[in-house]
Amino acid sequence: MNSTRISFFNIILLTTYSLFIQSIYAINLDDEREDIFDEIEKFDNVVYIKIGNGVCTGALINHRTVLTASHCLKDGEKAEIYLKLAILDQKEGLKSTARSNCRKALSADPSMSEAHILIGNLYLSSFEECKQGEFKTVDYAIYIAAYNAYKRAGDYQNMKKTEAYFPTIENIFTDEYEEGQTIKLGCWINESIVLKRRPEN
Repeated sequence: MNSTRISFFNIILLTTYSLFIQSIYAINLDDEREDIFDEIEKFDNVVYIKIGNGVCTGALINHRTVLTASHCLKDGEKAEIYLKLAILDQKEGLKSTARSNCRKALSADPSMSEAHILIGNLYLSSFEECKQGEFKTVDYAIYIAAYNAYKRAGDYQNMKKTEAYFPTIENIFTDEYEEGQTIKLGCWINESIVLKRRPEN
């Protein structure tokens, strides 16, 4: 019995095949089409996946999932695919799912700075939906979370931009918090940050 491990691996596969147009192709033993996209609805259950120099076969489960052997995807390639998943999730407004896929990308390739930057962008775009309006310190702490993500990416330009929106020392004092205190952000972010004050001009 073949001992090759089989695993589900999510891959974005739009009906137009636009995102992975160079990576995933429909195949069939009796397929004599010159253009692989002709009558594609007849041949969309079995695919072959081309990532880098490797080619593997797979079975199309749904518009987002292909079943393939786990050895077909190297860690760097997994990271790239998870990042593309995260980008599509971001466009669909699925911020928590996008962050989850960014973290999976980073698990496969910890040096992937683009994933940290995307997480920072997700936080940065969430101020209006996540602010509670009771304490400015808590509301503006979301920019600290974004700053931390950019810092992990070494993105000094975005770090500089976000720290300009940190809570002021007046906000922290008025809201009865302390600089250096750990607080937990709510909303979909649900992570702890250490309070920092906005730099003085």
